[in-house]
Amino acid sequence: MTAATLRPYQQQVLDLLLASQQSGIVVAPTGSGKSLIIDALVRHYARAIVVVNELTVKGQLGERLPDEVPIASPLSFDPAVPYDLIVIDEVHHYRRDRAWGRVFSTPGARIIGFTATPVWDASLSLPLLVRIPYAVLREQGFLAAPLTGVLSRSEEETDAALSTSLCRRTVFYISQREQHQPTHMGRLITADTPAEQRHFLPSDIRPDGSARICNIATLTTGWDDPDIDSIVLCRRIGADNPQTYLQILGRLRRGGVVVDRADNILRFGLDEDALSETLGQRGVSTPSLAPALKRCVGCQRLLHPRQTVCPYCGFACPPPHRSGKLWEPLPVEAWLKLLRPEGLEAKRWKLCPYTNKGLWPIKLPVANITAWVGRGDGVEKWSFVWRILKEGSEKGASFWVVPGSSWIMTPSPDGDVVYARDLLKGEEGTWVCIGRR
Repeated sequence: MTAATLRPYQQQVLDLLLASQQSGIVVAPTGSGKSLIIDALVRHYARAIVVVNELTVKGQLGERLPDEVPIASPLSFDPAVPYDLIVIDEVHHYRRDRAWGRVFSTPGARIIGFTATPVWDASLSLPLLVRIPYAVLREQGFLAAPLTGVLSRSEEETDAALSTSLCRRTVFYISQREQHQPTHMGRLITADTPAEQRHFLPSDIRPDGSARICNIATLTTGWDDPDIDSIVLCRRIGADNPQTYLQILGRLRRGGVVVDRADNILRFGLDEDALSETLGQRGVSTPSLAPALKRCVGCQRLLHPRQTVCPYCGFACPPPHRSGKLWEPLPVEAWLKLLRPEGLEAKRWKLCPYTNKGLWPIKLPVANITAWVGRGDGVEKWSFVWRILKEGSEKGASFWVVPGSSWIMTPSPDGDVVYARDLLKGEEGTWVCIGRR
């Protein structure tokens, strides 16, 4: 079996590894062609072996590697053989025990570990040699566009999100059997399911032509199906286990939609590079380091922070607020009906018995400020905010706010430009362009 032609970034990684005899770790994202790099690397050594602890991974590598290169598990590895190179695939599974310890007991052997999720046991004292960025894969056309996310709280919202996104092949991720709903989620796949049945089968196709399968901690590392275009997270992934989240996202290396029913996206984000770089940092909260998400002002999908245009509806995507919080849609009509100035006429001229100035305090729904309605400056401030909302709603505009801030945002009618305004500045404030298609 001859070696395949390497992509530009794969050749760069290979050249770097061959230029040094140092042991270490290569971070290679899902979809980067890790097996091709391993195949090219082992061909430069007389006695090489690949160690894996996943049967699915072993099967994939067995189809790629030369016949003379053995593939072993930690238990079957023989440390008495004088290997020149030991490649550990999915090295993040390493744990300090007798089986893995044998892999590291071969004297003089160079050890190269590969992983897409660089979180490993503290006893694994291998330095990071090279990291392949997701951004490079996308720039060179080897990965699809950044993922988009949708928050869901019910089966109905989940079905609507999948239907709107035209998703045809969906994988549900749950944490226990009690969560499985066959009608809604499809066939359940567990560790006992044979490998040949861990994919979309003809029996999984629903009347509308779509297909759904569900799994418990199975369709992650080493699993790939070319038809998958969406995943639904019905399990909450712990803050101390972000590598699992990154592995699940890796199943959508051809692009797709993440429907989240457990707030994982809000905690971890959708920027794989930023998430990968934070993995393994001891004493650091990975979710706190995730970059702020963008929210499309057209379809309200959560977007990768580098995206400027929504791939689904084409609207401009404003940057996150400086506080790091998401812009939230404001139900203008509901607030206008509830807090219209006409309903405050009685309070305008009747003094409030609880304030020194006799003004009535009213919490504005669009800002973290209080308007004082009555004989004072608060009348003008409240009228100004109410006028912006009323005039905008009459023109069909939508408004967005950041909870806890005094900013209000609205897109232009064509969605090409997004403007924001600080309500604390009152009439002196101006609309500022914060996003453009």
